[in-house]
Amino acid sequence: MFENVGSTLTVLIVLALVVFAVAGLSEGRLQHLIGLISGAERRRLGDHVYDEIERRDNDWDLLGGVDSIPDDVSGAERAKDWALNAYGQAKEQTLHAVDVGRQKIADHTAPEAATTDSPTTGELAVGRR
Repeated sequence: MFENVGSTLTVLIVLALVVFAVAGLSEGRLQHLIGLISGAERRRLGDHVYDEIERRDNDWDLLGGVDSIPDDVSGAERAKDWALNAYGQAKEQTLHAVDVGRQKIADHTAPEAATTDSPTTGELAVGRR
C-alpha cells in the first residue's frame, strides 16, 4: 500500500527543492551563497574594503539649531484653552444652524395671499367666503 507513497513523496521533495532553488536565485541569495562557496565573492569583497570614502568634515555643532524656549503655560492649561475654544466655535455654529433652521421653518409656514382662500387641514371648503 505504501509503495506509491514513497515515490510520490520523492517526486514532491525534488519539486520542492527545485522551487526553493529558483526562489533563491530570483532573490539573489543563492547567487551570493554560491559566490561565497566558490571564493569569487571573497576576492571581490576584499578589493574595495580599504578604498577611500569621501566624507564631509566633522560637524560637532549638532544642537546649534535647536533654540527651544520652555512653554510658560503648562500642557493642562493649553488643553483647557483648546477645549474652551472648540466649545465656543461649536456653540456658534450650532446657534447659527438653529437660526437658519428656524428661518426655513418660518418661510414654509408663513401664509401667502394665494393660500388663504384655500381650506386648511380639517376644514370644509363649502361655505367659506
